[in-house]
Amino acid sequence: MFFNNAPFNTLLINLSCLLICVKGQISLVYFTKDRYDTIMIKTPTWYNSTPCRGQDRLFFSSETSDRNVAKKICTNECPYLGECLVMAVENELTIGVWGGKTGPEIERIVSAA
Repeated sequence: MFFNNAPFNTLLINLSCLLICVKGQISLVYFTKDRYDTIMIKTPTWYNSTPCRGQDRLFFSSETSDRNVAKKICTNECPYLGECLVMAVENELTIGVWGGKTGPEIERIVSAA
């Protein structure tokens, strides 16, 4: 498993989502009633200088008001809005807020493509 002998940061965002950063790779593990899924992507070079970094509880919240605040941070403060949205659509990141869009909004973009 990818945790072996690797320094990593883990954050339990809520009872259904876990964000893990391991050696330059973002892993998003999310749980449903019957199973769990893991999405692993290479961390983009621009990620370390984004205003969302360190605000995982806000960007992966189940509260609508938190997601709206996260979307405002994206649109008003992030110079990587476009790159982030492309990454989210290409990797079908439908959990959390990415590139100023919520998971369901990204899901609709992916479905329309």
